[in-house]
Amino acid sequence: MDDNKSSGLSISNFRLIFPASLAVGLFIFSIFFFIVPQFKKSIMERKKEMIQQLTNSALSILDKYNSEIEGEKYTPGEARELAKKDIRFLRYGRENKDYFWIIDKQPRMVMHPYRTALEGKDLSGEVDPSGKRMFISMVELCRDSEQGFIEYMWQWKDDPAKVVPKLSYVKEFKPWGWIIGTGIYTEDVDKEIAQLAKKIILVSFIIFLFISLILFYIMNMGLKIERKRRAIENRLIKSEEKYRSLVEATTQGILIVRENKILYSNKYIHRFLGYSEKEFEKLDLHSIFPPDQAGDESEFGKFKGLIKGEAVSDPVESRFIKKDGDIKDVLLYVSKISYGEDYGDAIVVNDISSSKKIREELGESREQYRNLTDNLKIGVFRSTLGRKGKIVESNPAALNILGFRSLSDVSEIKIPDLFISTEKWANLGKNLLEQGFIKNEVIRIKRPDGDIKTLMISLVLVKGPDRDNRYYDGIVEDITERFRSEEEKNKLMAELKTSQLILEDPLINHLRGIISCSPDSPIKDAVSLMSRTGQDIIFIRNNLPEAGVLNEYIGVLTSRDLRDRVIGAGISADSPVMNIMSAPVISISRNSSIFESLILMREKKIGNLAVTDLSGKIIGSVNRDLIFNIQNNSSSLLISEIRETEFVQEVFPKYKRVPSLVRVLTDSGADSKIICSKISYIADSILKRLIDFAIDELGKPPLKFSFITMGSEGRKEQTLLTDQDNAIIYEDTENKKLKKEAETYFLELGKRVSTWLNTCGYTFCSGEIMAMNSKWNKPLSDWKKYFRNWINNSSPSDLLEVSIFFDFRIVSGESSMVDDLRSFIDSEIDINPLFLQHIARNALQYKPPIGFFGNIQLESGGEKQSTFNIKDPIQLLVNFGRIYSLKNRIRETNTQARVSHLLRTDDMTESSGREFQEIFDFLMKVRLKHQVKNIEDNRKPDNNIDPGELTEAELHMLKYIFSTINVFQKKISFDFTGSA
Repeated sequence: MDDNKSSGLSISNFRLIFPASLAVGLFIFSIFFFIVPQFKKSIMERKKEMIQQLTNSALSILDKYNSEIEGEKYTPGEARELAKKDIRFLRYGRENKDYFWIIDKQPRMVMHPYRTALEGKDLSGEVDPSGKRMFISMVELCRDSEQGFIEYMWQWKDDPAKVVPKLSYVKEFKPWGWIIGTGIYTEDVDKEIAQLAKKIILVSFIIFLFISLILFYIMNMGLKIERKRRAIENRLIKSEEKYRSLVEATTQGILIVRENKILYSNKYIHRFLGYSEKEFEKLDLHSIFPPDQAGDESEFGKFKGLIKGEAVSDPVESRFIKKDGDIKDVLLYVSKISYGEDYGDAIVVNDISSSKKIREELGESREQYRNLTDNLKIGVFRSTLGRKGKIVESNPAALNILGFRSLSDVSEIKIPDLFISTEKWANLGKNLLEQGFIKNEVIRIKRPDGDIKTLMISLVLVKGPDRDNRYYDGIVEDITERFRSEEEKNKLMAELKTSQLILEDPLINHLRGIISCSPDSPIKDAVSLMSRTGQDIIFIRNNLPEAGVLNEYIGVLTSRDLRDRVIGAGISADSPVMNIMSAPVISISRNSSIFESLILMREKKIGNLAVTDLSGKIIGSVNRDLIFNIQNNSSSLLISEIRETEFVQEVFPKYKRVPSLVRVLTDSGADSKIICSKISYIADSILKRLIDFAIDELGKPPLKFSFITMGSEGRKEQTLLTDQDNAIIYEDTENKKLKKEAETYFLELGKRVSTWLNTCGYTFCSGEIMAMNSKWNKPLSDWKKYFRNWINNSSPSDLLEVSIFFDFRIVSGESSMVDDLRSFIDSEIDINPLFLQHIARNALQYKPPIGFFGNIQLESGGEKQSTFNIKDPIQLLVNFGRIYSLKNRIRETNTQARVSHLLRTDDMTESSGREFQEIFDFLMKVRLKHQVKNIEDNRKPDNNIDPGELTEAELHMLKYIFSTINVFQKKISFDFTGSA
């Protein structure tokens, strides 16, 4: 028999192992015969697309020089030589050795960076080891279709001794009759596929080994389970007699019936009713109930109705008749059972004759209790326990609170159905069973009339005759009005805290329509139009034929203009409006906030602003008086206080109020852009005021200057962990005395401002990138030299130190020098596009802190143990915005604003831009929230996040971000290095 068992188990194990092994085999087969070839095809298509795009980029150089011939900047010979020189040194690829070559239609070699000996020679006789005349083929290909791909054998990069298969893309530049091309080595693709195959084999082996271990474990567990099953089966056989003995010995009657026939009865029932076992076998169910006197209203009729209904699990009181005719009160528990293919009813019988007599004696006391509860204003009730629990007793107050007219109405309702939150009911039931009582719990219910009520309840568990017969008594009080008052108070507090967010609302929500008139319209007509429409600004149209949509208006006329220039100056109301209009039109983008419009109106000292859409077209206006009707918020109040300080010492404590402001904003769920913008505006206001104080002490500047900020402050992404990154640009002069005077003045200005900033809380920069350092306090010409050197001569590692300089933004002084420097940077990048590749390589160095199983990897030692640095992924996104902004000449410095501008280019899709904005906003919120907590815990703010501080939702979001953020790295790699 044991041999049969072993044989059966072996067959079962084989049936288990064989499908799994077959599945692994099919998996490996499909990878090598379907997926790997498809992957190779995909790689080749991607490589072909890459060399096609690179060749088109090189052709743009030829096109540039050809256009300069037409502009007579160069002669044809000079232009061709310069073009050959530029293309000769173009490199790309992993080793930076892949190159471009140029031939003509003879064919002759025009330029080859590694085979200079071929230049100028006839290539018609050149063949590869397979005998293919590749250069003749290139000429024929371009003659037939101007461009295309060609395969042949050629030397490996700069190694003439090694000849390998190559796939090239060639394209004709018709103006010069040149054919330019570049290629890839198919051997590289084969190596990639070979490496992939090795990895697949290794992973497949590991999977197979892992599955084998699982199967072995399952086999072992199956054997154990089979042995246990047989042992249990034997024990069940042995325990059957014990079970029968137990049933016979119970102090409750047990009946099993089917269609009124008694199939089984225990000895208790026999003794209870006074029958012998043989006598009881002759009875049916009808015989043990009192004689039928009223059909369905009899005890037996009620019982038949009970077992046919839904409530068979609930106990029911009934009566049995004994052999001697005596009537006994019983409590019956009925449940459906199955045995074999048949069904029946199991009835448990309890004798309650004595307890019923006691209840009747207590009836008078209970009536007194009922009279007491009926006069209470607090609801008192009793309910059965469980998911189908129902109220069985209740005073009028409880019925009124619950919204019912009578006990019969409420008795049809299941208690859980009243609860708005079923989870709340489940927790109450759990706590009631565990503790035996619940005290002063607040719940919300929905009454039958649809009214929502807030109630306070207290419950106590009451045990019945047995464990399954339990209920609870409770008191309930309607606290809806009290709760509503508390809610209103809390709401008011929340509104007070978040009122400052009103000014962050986009201007698009507060626009007024446009009214306009011609420049030659009489003033009185313009006044009449303004009066009829209730507006205090009218736009003056540009009537010139060449005026486009963006030049639609040449000026505005406001109520202030009328007061100052008409009434005050006595100008005739018949004069044309162009004589008194204000020009040019000062505007702001529709996406700007109310707060930003206030800042601009204060700077320009005006009361109205035109509002433009993303294309620059004016679509409406906003008015300062309307904005002032909106409750002022704490940040704008702080900025006002900063501007109104009379002594430098009054500025110093202002920054200490920023952390509490940030805490309110983060708690209110404000966007990170809004929070960082406010922090930066406050920093700008402090810096501007300190510059004013320094100029008051030093006297008027000898030359025009721009005080700029860089880094996070330059990007308006300042957090609570910030140091100084600032500098001064001043005007160039040939006057040596004035130049020396300017050096001394602006260096002293930088020292005072930087020292005062440090006192305020903006600490000195550890790298000394501050205006107090003479290196960063220079005339405009020196700054141009700095940027020319960084763009043309720096390596990727050098640019790590100076990348923040490309985020500079003016805070105070003359803006023309900053605009000049921006234009200079754009032109230098055009000359040397390799610079973008260098800063792109820096962005690719970041590795997300995510492990193999998707867990966040933490620091393992030092002060940062068990944390991760939130600044690193943010820096990657900052680098992304910076690189593409420099490429597309976008002059915004804020990362999210840069990405918004990128949506109008081919470098960013709407979905990618939306995902970028959401990721950046989430990371910045986590960073700000952490830094606020640092300050509240009397610690210096940092960027080292302990995952224990985060909620499960925040951790899940971070894991998702760290797993997907490399999508932006791949885009950078593909666009700037030629590889994904």
